Parts: sequence; structure tokens; C-alpha cells
Amino acid sequence: MLLSCYIYFFLKINNEFVRLCSFSSNNTIKRSIDDVLSAPFGKIANFTRDNILKLKDYTFNEIASEKCRIEKLKSQIEKIEKMSNVDLNEKLEVISDKELQIDWAEDSIEDWMWANDFFFFLDNILDACRYGGESVQDDEHYIYYGLEIPNPTAEDIKESN
Repeated sequence: MLLSCYIYFFLKINNEFVRLCSFSSNNTIKRSIDDVLSAPFGKIANFTRDNILKLKDYTFNEIASEKCRIEKLKSQIEKIEKMSNVDLNEKLEVISDKELQIDWAEDSIEDWMWANDFFFFLDNILDACRYGGESVQDDEHYIYYGLEIPNPTAEDIKESN
């Protein structure tokens, strides 16, 4: 696996691919796609509404998981605060660690929400392309994505299995 791998998104206009954006491997967009889809390396593939729905479900599940984690940490803090047989410094140290974990989980929720907003944005682009007037193309072949391919051509399209 590559240490730093970029995923690119393109809008297909006629037979040209206009780059919408790119994300590095440490971004929640790239991590979502790694976990849910199989982005082609050195090629591009059609990014469909089905892809978007799967990714939105995935991000919602990640957000719910982090919220659940926060509630468990808060509950643990409450239990620790009520303990009378533990040294105060130990309690404060453990509580501080739990609060730090809550901060990380809250940051993670923001990242997942941003990823979900991005997938919603792509869904809006698909709608605009499909219903936007005379330049409507067939099927859902408007948005493409791929790994490590910043300037694709029509020859770089990966055929469906």
C-alpha cells in the first residue's frame, strides 16, 4: 500500500474530465472510499448514485459510532467521579484522559459530517447533470473517480465487471 495516495474526482463534460477535487490518504473522504468502494488505481471509474448512498450510510454509521463512544466516555467519567476509594490525583488523571478522548471523538464527528456533506454535494451535481437541460448525458456517467490519476482521458476509464 502506498503511504500517500490521492483520490481524484472529475466531472465529465463531453469527452473531457474536469477535476473537481482531490484528497490525500489521511482524509475521511479517502478513508470512506477505501472502506466502502474499490477505487481503481491509475484508472477512473464511474461514481454513481449507488456509490453515494453507500458512502452516506457509512458516514452516518461512523458519526453514530462516535456519538455512542462519547456517551460511554461520559458515563465512565460520572462513575469515576463517584468513586470514593480512589486517590484524587488518579481520578483526575483518568478523567482528563477520558475528556481528551471525548475531544478526539468530537473532532472525528466533524470530519465525518464534512465527508457526508461532500457526498451530498456530489449527489447534487448528479441531479444537476441529469436534469439540468439540453446537455444531459446517458445513464449516470457524469462523475468519475480514481487513485493517482490527476489527468485522465477517455482511455483511462475502467470497464465495469
